Amino acid sequence: MKTYCHHLLFIVLLILICQLKHSGTTGKGELKKDQTFGKKESILFSDEEIVKNECTERSRTKRSSDEVTLPDDYNKLQIPIFKIQTNDSEILKKFEDIDIFEITVGVLIRKIREIDELEEEVTVEIDFSATWIDWLIFTSNAKLFTNDNLTVESIEKSLQTLDPSFLNQIWKPDLFIENVESISRPELISKPVKLMISQLGAIIYSARVTVKLDCDMEFHYYPADTQECIFNIRSYSHTVKELSIQWKQPAGVYILDRSDTSFDVHISRVTILNITEFRGLLHQNYSETYNILQFTLSARRKMNFHLIQTYVPSLFFIGITWLCFLVPPALVEARIGVAMTTLLTLTSMFSSVRESSPVVSYVKAIDIWMVSCIFFVFLTLFEFTLLIWLRHEQNLDNPNNDSALVPLEEPTINEGLSTVTRTSFTKNLRERHQKRKSRYLTKKFQNTAVIIEEYAFLTLFLTFMIFNIIYWPWMLLASGYFNWKIDYTYNSKDEQE
Repeated sequence: MKTYCHHLLFIVLLILICQLKHSGTTGKGELKKDQTFGKKESILFSDEEIVKNECTERSRTKRSSDEVTLPDDYNKLQIPIFKIQTNDSEILKKFEDIDIFEITVGVLIRKIREIDELEEEVTVEIDFSATWIDWLIFTSNAKLFTNDNLTVESIEKSLQTLDPSFLNQIWKPDLFIENVESISRPELISKPVKLMISQLGAIIYSARVTVKLDCDMEFHYYPADTQECIFNIRSYSHTVKELSIQWKQPAGVYILDRSDTSFDVHISRVTILNITEFRGLLHQNYSETYNILQFTLSARRKMNFHLIQTYVPSLFFIGITWLCFLVPPALVEARIGVAMTTLLTLTSMFSSVRESSPVVSYVKAIDIWMVSCIFFVFLTLFEFTLLIWLRHEQNLDNPNNDSALVPLEEPTINEGLSTVTRTSFTKNLRERHQKRKSRYLTKKFQNTAVIIEEYAFLTLFLTFMIFNIIYWPWMLLASGYFNWKIDYTYNSKDEQE
């Protein structure tokens, strides 16, 4: 019995030992399996990283070949002048004409925003562009010099658009517009600026800006005046020996929209000038010559507004005043009432015109017109007043309007008359003499009134016509109002043209 129990216990122990061995073997296998699986996952992740890294390197290599790389010794504070370090005679021959740094400028005037004659300012919206070649970038690509087709024109090809902040890393010209009040950009999210650059150093900068410019205006012939606003684009610090500024060809300046409610506008002149400025440095004065791009914006005022609002109404008022000559002279008081009303109306109109016209110290053409109209109405009013005075004097001299005269024979004075009789006779004689004088003055006043009434209207009308014959040719011809020739090289065509 004991032997049987021992055998049974031994068998149970063997079974337990076998189970323990089996479980240990299984654990090791699972551990190896887990380790093998983990190792396999790590390799796959590394492969993806390698692939990603290889793609990244390829993209970086590709981007570096496309992007513009600056030379190590690049200095953005110096003009990148043209220097080719090569002995290739063909390359030197292609670029032998380049002896100065050149910038090409283009101005596209999109819209005339405002012409303010009161403040003597002009506001325009323009697209400004400047093109130049950075020769330091160009010469750093020496491998490109072996290209037989390499020309100055080919440098502008293969341009790519970069962020405008790249402009802070390279040299840029110090161009500005003279006599500018302010410059603003119509930006929403970012500034409307575009920068294009090629690996050969060609740089194109463009921006949309709104420019408010001072414009010296002359108003001698206002409202038939033509204003000329001059734009000067130049460098502030670089003289003609260092920098040459040229207009873009074929049209460096072009106006896209010439429509304006108050003015006819066009580009009248586009030139390139060299000016000399005298500057002082400590106790020494010196002169420098600068290259200037200049164009003139001409604005001719449209006279429709002033013809309808000023000239035609003033003519009507003068005509209304002269209609009073049809009223009988006996009603001269009614004439004066109409003339006074017209005079006050013209004075009020003249005051309104003065408020809306430019304030200058000299006389304008419209001032001459308004003062002349007031003067002619005043002459008419003066004629009516003179008639009233003549009638008043006539009534004073002959209140009874008695045309019969006392006989002019003088009675014989007897020596025996009393003193009372003698005094009465002298008084009677004086009265008869006064009546004779009154009759003469009455007739004289009547003749004068008839002459004035007969010739006043004709004299005023002819004088006013002579004034118009002189005034209108002087204003329109002397001002050059009809000397309006448009060069469509620089100007767009309006629908009415």
